[in-house]
Amino acid sequence: MNSQPMTGSAALLMAFVLAVAGCTPKAPEQPAPSPPAGWPAELADFTFVWTAEPGIDLAADRAAIAARAYTESYYLASITENDKYLYPGFADAVEPDQPGGSPDKQQLHPELGHADPGVWIGTLRHHVLGIDRSGRDVTLTACAYVYGTARDMPESDKYTANIGPDYDLNSGIYPMRVGLRAPAESESKSPAQEGPSKVPYDDVFDGWKVTSFLSDYMTESTPWPDKEGDLAACTAKADGPPESRHFIPRRPYSRSDFPTVPATPGWPAKPAS
Repeated sequence: MNSQPMTGSAALLMAFVLAVAGCTPKAPEQPAPSPPAGWPAELADFTFVWTAEPGIDLAADRAAIAARAYTESYYLASITENDKYLYPGFADAVEPDQPGGSPDKQQLHPELGHADPGVWIGTLRHHVLGIDRSGRDVTLTACAYVYGTARDMPESDKYTANIGPDYDLNSGIYPMRVGLRAPAESESKSPAQEGPSKVPYDDVFDGWKVTSFLSDYMTESTPWPDKEGDLAACTAKADGPPESRHFIPRRPYSRSDFPTVPATPGWPAKPAS
């Protein structure tokens, strides 16, 4: 078979194709993940403290660890109006919101952009009442004692207590429930997650998923089975008599009315590099 010589334009085209083929750029490297944001500077005088009923190990029980990380993340993002303060692993651990679904699945993620960031002081204490398990599904019931915290008042050196609009001796006490699902391969214990840090430096969700959330303070008020019993238990376990924690909504208070104690159990410090 006789072959015809290439014309000059064809030869140039072939040379261009070969040059391009030999210089195909490499796929761009994926950017390194951003380091955790850490603790917000404006919340330097604010901490979380957790306690629990006997037999519940907040530092070792993986359901409790995931619930702690989720709840603290929710508060920090809501207070600062910034999702960069969600703890590492939050995005993968928390299921998507389900608008129109059951109330416990509608506000799994904090709604941002509806308020001005605030400066909170004091200590937000939580007490875990129980952890109920059914196969891989877990429900953690806890109390939030928000009356131990306050928000700064504009153009003033005073603070207003974070107790919501209610006005009674037990204002600022809220029961809450966190629904979780354990990983397919899961033990009930893990290395202790406690220490001097206010926030974890890496993902402590450890494969657990957050599937539901109910809290009258952080989400819409919603009934659930035995909610009144949970509220009664929370009220009974509040620290001190009602008179010692009686704050009036929107009234100015001094910084000393809201002491800040160290985070407990806290999170392990980041190892030195």
